[in-house]
Amino acid sequence: MERWREIFETEIEEYTDDRWYLHFDDNIKPKKPDHGREKYITKTFGWFTCRKCKRQWPSNYVTVVFHFRLNKKDQGHVKVRRLKQNCKYCKNAPMEKPRIDTEHIEILMENLVKKIREKCYQENVPKSDKRHLVKSESPHEPDHCEGCKAGISPCSAASVNCSEPTQQALLTALDGVFELSSVRPVNSLRTPTNVSMHFTMYGILGVDEKAQLLMTYLWLTFWWDNEFVSWDPDECGTSIIALPRKKFWVPDIVINEFMDENKAPFVPYVYLFNDGQINDALPVKVVSSCNLDIYTFPFDIQNCTLTFNSYLHRVKDIRMVLGKSVEEITQMSKEVMTTMGEWELIDITFHDSSTHDENSIDELAFHVRVRRRATLYVVNLIIPSCFLITVDLFSFLLPPQSVDRSSFKMTLILGYTVFLLIMNDLLPITGNTIPLINVFFSLCLALMVASLLETILITDLLHSSTRLSPVPRWVVSCAANVWLPCLPAVEAKEIKQYRCSSNFKGV
Repeated sequence: MERWREIFETEIEEYTDDRWYLHFDDNIKPKKPDHGREKYITKTFGWFTCRKCKRQWPSNYVTVVFHFRLNKKDQGHVKVRRLKQNCKYCKNAPMEKPRIDTEHIEILMENLVKKIREKCYQENVPKSDKRHLVKSESPHEPDHCEGCKAGISPCSAASVNCSEPTQQALLTALDGVFELSSVRPVNSLRTPTNVSMHFTMYGILGVDEKAQLLMTYLWLTFWWDNEFVSWDPDECGTSIIALPRKKFWVPDIVINEFMDENKAPFVPYVYLFNDGQINDALPVKVVSSCNLDIYTFPFDIQNCTLTFNSYLHRVKDIRMVLGKSVEEITQMSKEVMTTMGEWELIDITFHDSSTHDENSIDELAFHVRVRRRATLYVVNLIIPSCFLITVDLFSFLLPPQSVDRSSFKMTLILGYTVFLLIMNDLLPITGNTIPLINVFFSLCLALMVASLLETILITDLLHSSTRLSPVPRWVVSCAANVWLPCLPAVEAKEIKQYRCSSNFKGV
């Protein structure tokens, strides 16, 4: 520790009279400095020693984190954290701190002072850092490195040096990265690429019940790390740049339920950030298969699945990570959705189907629930059917002697048949199940036909009564003396009048 302080004080005293202090702090978060502090993350060469097996190994990827600030009282403060590594041969090996020799500490302090002069004193200093000396060709072990597990770019990415803070200089420095576009951007093939994704549903274009398809329009967003590149945003003049998609490796993420080609516009660019992260965003017109249940049409709710996964790579190569919560995805989709037609988005849920089998393919499964807007079908189908069946029932109030009720009912049946033919395009067509509304229409038609048959029977009885023989006397006697007294609504006076009636006497 004293050696670090002495070298740092020697370097800083050449440029300022302010008092600066340096100390180690293993609790600082590399990517999240305290309010008012600047960060500087770099890598150097060092040695590690395992406390269990006493094995020693060199590393060119010793990550060192500096957080610094200058107080108003002309006092500066620097916090230092050296990220650890552990032995790859020992089980449950503890993390070990690196040993860095004086030569590399001097290089670190020289670069740190440059950052302090630039950030705290706004001096115009050369943008290029003096790099550490490479003394070992031993391969880096990302699985045993604290920096790689934390996703810190100097540990996992190759730094790019810009000759000047311009876009042209950055593009020139990235030429070597562009040549590696055909391989997965990891330093070790045992390191999986974590692909973070989320989507926003911009529109529900429709549902094809006959073909069992759901048509939607999505905005897809993907994030992943490119371990082949990182740069200093101050040195290169920017922290983000848009570059052609073809210059980078892009994960082969597909939607399993996709049933047609994507007809959305092609987006030729991706965003590259200075820490090696790549952001890919593109629109997709999704025509996906969906097992539709239309039994309760038009009050049906459909649940369709969208499964995102790599088409080729296994879990050991690509791991799918949910970038946003499903609540945020649902809320954002409802806010931006403009085209829904007859369908309304209820919610989007997520099913975690991750697996630990390295030979399987990792996937993210989303369940999209949509509800049909039933107003159109209620107004155009159900209410007119109820009106027609009501008119048919009230037709029994017409006097059969003066009105031909059978012609009226036949006209109703003909009109209802024409109505069903006209409205046939609004009904779903599928072979899986018969919608309940079809049963309703068939029942209404059956009631109209039964009403017509009843009218025919009554009319026949009225017109053929004159040709029938008189009622036998014993039937009339039973009706007057046995059946009528059993009816509670018939009074004794009415029974007596019936017995004395002319019909009774004439039998």
